[in-house]
Amino acid sequence: MSETRIDPYDTENRSKVGEYLDLVEARVLKPLASEAVQQSCSTTLFLVFATVDALGKLIDRDARARPSVRFRTFLSFIGAEYEERCEELWKLRSALVHNAMNVESYLSSTELQGWAHLKRIGGSGLIYVNTGLASRDLVEAFRRMKVLLDTDDVVARRAAGRLEWVEDTQESVGEEALPTQPPQVQFVYAR
Repeated sequence: MSETRIDPYDTENRSKVGEYLDLVEARVLKPLASEAVQQSCSTTLFLVFATVDALGKLIDRDARARPSVRFRTFLSFIGAEYEERCEELWKLRSALVHNAMNVESYLSSTELQGWAHLKRIGGSGLIYVNTGLASRDLVEAFRRMKVLLDTDDVVARRAAGRLEWVEDTQESVGEEALPTQPPQVQFVYAR
């Protein structure tokens, strides 16, 4: 009987990626599922688009890919219909991030218009985005990405190489409430 040896490098890298994915679940996907967030189309899309960018950065082949490229990378992971509407979704993302308002599409969180999700509607040809469907599609893509990271060593190592452990201890400041502590793992911005 042969003994399987676990490479500590792989264990640490998998742990680092796992910690980051746990953060995404706790700080994005869980709030995204709340009714309060879902009632605001803009808030829902802020979280969806930020997560699309972050997960694209994690898996894109190019470590220095521009945000629009990373965004497209993960949109294609979500599905072909998202990739087809990449330009419109990028404009919507930019409008929300830079102006905090939507001027690029029709938005709704109701189930009534799910048939029109990511379709062009109206005389101006803007796309319709059902934010409830977008958030559910993101969650499904996130689950598939977790499986990919568990099964594809190349992608897992790429992701791990873009993250680093950060040690920070929080000091007590008396009776005051403690601020939200930064995560233990963050993206490496430059090597």
